Amino acid sequence: MPRGRPRTPTAVLKLRNSKHAKGRGNEPQPKAAGPELPADLGWLDDEGKAEWNRLAPRLAELGLLTVLDVSSLAAFCQMWAEFVIATRMLNAEGRVLRVPVMGTVRRRNAETGKTERVTEQTGTELVAHPAVKLQRSALAALRSMLGDFGLSPSTRARLNVTPPAEVDEFEEFLNRKPR
Repeated sequence: MPRGRPRTPTAVLKLRNSKHAKGRGNEPQPKAAGPELPADLGWLDDEGKAEWNRLAPRLAELGLLTVLDVSSLAAFCQMWAEFVIATRMLNAEGRVLRVPVMGTVRRRNAETGKTERVTEQTGTELVAHPAVKLQRSALAALRSMLGDFGLSPSTRARLNVTPPAEVDEFEEFLNRKPR
């Protein structure tokens, strides 16, 4: 198993104008995702679908999304959905919960006169909401995947992307060949 940092994809190196992009002749170059990009991944949550619809076309346009990367981006979108769901739950219910504390007490039974052990609520305590752990694990997964698609400011700053040329409909009309 290779050690150290994972290799930066050639597409990302090319966008950075890196000299190392040219020496990667043996790296597989999958076809860029385009029209065959899945429009709807039914298993994603609604938040995940919204994130997919926001990111996938833009990443495909930049050449950062290939047909082989679809599942990685879908996993990223699902992690985003889990982060949003946990955050909404925490906003609605608070980050801490008051839970009962159970304890064993001794009581004298009035009928038998014997002392018995009884478990009952002896108080309450504050504990972290379970959604805090869900939110943190989703955020950790998101952070680990951000660099894969150039979605963090630091990875995006290293990219050298030329924006697609704006299509002028009139110019396109003039340049069209007659039938």
